[in-house]
Amino acid sequence: MKQALIQTCGAVLLGAGLGLAAHCAADAEDRNFWLLIVIVACGAGGVYLMFVHTLRRRVVFKFEGGFMDGKTLIGDLKDQAQGKSANEAVRHYFNTDRGAVGQRFWSASDYMVDTLRTHGGDVTALRAASRDPRFQCDHYEVVDRREKDSEIHVRAKFIPS
Repeated sequence: MKQALIQTCGAVLLGAGLGLAAHCAADAEDRNFWLLIVIVACGAGGVYLMFVHTLRRRVVFKFEGGFMDGKTLIGDLKDQAQGKSANEAVRHYFNTDRGAVGQRFWSASDYMVDTLRTHGGDVTALRAASRDPRFQCDHYEVVDRREKDSEIHVRAKFIPS
């Protein structure tokens, strides 16, 4: 409802800007600098509210169980220059068909990722590291998805394997 109201306000502003522009084009004597500023402001504000404002979407992933128990990952679907956890939230969102309930995915522990990055193809080092309980990969299932304004909240639950 709120999103529709924002887009309606954007359409009204854009319409006002276009109406003023048509008035200026028809009546050559009424052209002045301030009217031009109002036209540009109405048009820009309308376009922003109708299109740009709706593109900003945050995804919030909450985990229950497994090594991610209690963690929350937050990412912006529009901004890709984010930190590691934000990129992970966006990756989980797209890997689960946009957080569809029932979709399953896996998540590697930070220790596992760091070990693989550090040791690469060294099989002996990886075998030794794999005995550590922190070297794990857990499976999760999306159990709830809710949209609030410009946020998408996804709750994932650990699935024992």
